[in-house]
Amino acid sequence: MLFRSFFAPFADLKPQVFATSFESPNAAKAEEIAEAAGQAGLEAVIVGDAAEGVHRALEASGQAPHILICGGLHFAGDVLAMSPDTWPT
Repeated sequence: MLFRSFFAPFADLKPQVFATSFESPNAAKAEEIAEAAGQAGLEAVIVGDAAEGVHRALEASGQAPHILICGGLHFAGDVLAMSPDTWPT
């Protein structure tokens, strides 16, 4: 599976992984992403969309999280469009 090599460098950090997909014929399925994360030794939770993943990450106790959003440009655009606070100026 291609994604496993993506997740391997993050294994020592033990991040929370929230896997989702979006409307694109080229998008990986959330289940495939979660499985690849698991194969790299990470625990992954499948969420309905990027907004849910971001909200769940922000709800975690402890220090403010660093959130890394990975995917294609269309996915990144969807995430940036979630809030005017994320729009480039």
